[in-house]
Amino acid sequence: MLEKRAPKAPDARQLTNEWNLKVYAGVISGLMAFTVRPFPGLPSVGHAIVVFLYCAINLIFCFTNLEFNKPSNFAARFGWMSTGNIVLACFLGLKNTPLALFASFSYDGLNIFHQLVGYTAVAQMVFHAICYMKWEDMKNNWGKILEPENWEGVAAGFAMVVLMMGFLRRLGYEIFYISHIIGVILTLVFLGLHRPYWVWKICIASLFAACIWAIDRAIRAWRLIFNFVDNRATLQALPNGGVKLISSKQLAWASPGSHCFVWIPGIRPFETHPFTIVSNTSSGLELIMKSHSGFTKSAYNYAVSNPGASLRVSFDGPYGSFPDLARYDRIVLIAGGSGATFTFGLAATVLDSLGPDSTQFVDFIWAVKTKENLVWFSEQIAKLKTHASHVSLSLHVTSDTEGICSDETLVSDTEISPNIVSMAEITEKSDSDESPPSTDEKLQARPAKVNEMHTAHGVKYEKLRAEAMIGEAIQATKSDGRVLIASCGPETLMKAVSAAATRYMTPDGPSLDIHCESFGW
Repeated sequence: MLEKRAPKAPDARQLTNEWNLKVYAGVISGLMAFTVRPFPGLPSVGHAIVVFLYCAINLIFCFTNLEFNKPSNFAARFGWMSTGNIVLACFLGLKNTPLALFASFSYDGLNIFHQLVGYTAVAQMVFHAICYMKWEDMKNNWGKILEPENWEGVAAGFAMVVLMMGFLRRLGYEIFYISHIIGVILTLVFLGLHRPYWVWKICIASLFAACIWAIDRAIRAWRLIFNFVDNRATLQALPNGGVKLISSKQLAWASPGSHCFVWIPGIRPFETHPFTIVSNTSSGLELIMKSHSGFTKSAYNYAVSNPGASLRVSFDGPYGSFPDLARYDRIVLIAGGSGATFTFGLAATVLDSLGPDSTQFVDFIWAVKTKENLVWFSEQIAKLKTHASHVSLSLHVTSDTEGICSDETLVSDTEISPNIVSMAEITEKSDSDESPPSTDEKLQARPAKVNEMHTAHGVKYEKLRAEAMIGEAIQATKSDGRVLIASCGPETLMKAVSAAATRYMTPDGPSLDIHCESFGW
């Protein structure tokens, strides 16, 4: 008969290894929690560290091995540094960045560094001009500044100031886009002419930057031409200024949650605009956009005035990167307003990949100001409800009060845009051969449909409390599990999500990753 032995007590080496592992896990967890914390003016502390290192390197290169007794030395050094940063800014601004071949980088994640490098190049250009003028003033040789090569340098400087006006994107994307294209071309042309001799190397740097920029534009142009063939789109107006675009062709290699640039020549022939992909199936690509001004306002007006009409359309993309969703046991998706275009896309990707034995779970949290915004994604919400065992759905209306929409509100909406229909109405029309309902019938039907959806999906008329909901999701996850917290929406919401998530990064808890989609295109 076999004798049972008592379990062997762990020896000192085993205890030491376990202790070291806990210390290592604590240090890593602490560093991750520290680097993802929000930082004033920047997305996170990690971004701030990179910015600090970049600025320190620039200062070292500007003043190392430099004779301080001549302003001309400063002028030359600042000129070289500005040229180098112009090339780096062009590289970081590429939509088809080569960095994507080596890591999960996308141009939108590099955009903040693209802006920083651009501003640095402009500042160094200003110092270059000041030091050069000081040097010529000391020699009483102002006539040299009037030489053609130096005038071309002045022109390059003014073109760089045009490039620096990236803040104009807040006033209008069209103004920003056009000024940026013109600024890039003029800067690189006049920079090369400023010092045109090969021995000075400036024209080589200018030519290199122009080549990589031109190649990137050529790739984008080819995609637009390729996706333009036999591709049409229908625009449908949604309540509160929403527009739903459905194309006739699927966009290759595009997954929901990524984004693409949309070209509709029938609305704006010389503009492309970025939008997040909500769905991309064999029946076509689906986007939802909120009208503000410019292109989106024109698209909304067209949808209202021409219901059911189709337009030629093309896409440049896909772009964007996010973590591998299959690696996580629980995924918390938090969105505010139109940021749900991103989170609905991720949710669709997760649900479409679920296997029969999958234990993956999604917490879907969405906050909107008004009740009718929920109609924008009624089909996607219904899909989430069909996966109740894998999805927890939480919808928040922050401005409206609970109850049925008033007739006065609906009448005012319809008078402005009488052709607006809800997504529920669109679905019903596609399933029925009956004639379309009149405007009066829509007025009578919409309150019931909107409130019917509210009752069915448990809409909460309260503010979104991100920290509490994140805490509940993490507490429901095993300590050895992996959790992804992804958010998209207003900057205040994403900062609140990041701050809340970092509080739950502990060595004894589940592994946490944070992804914030900032729409920084």
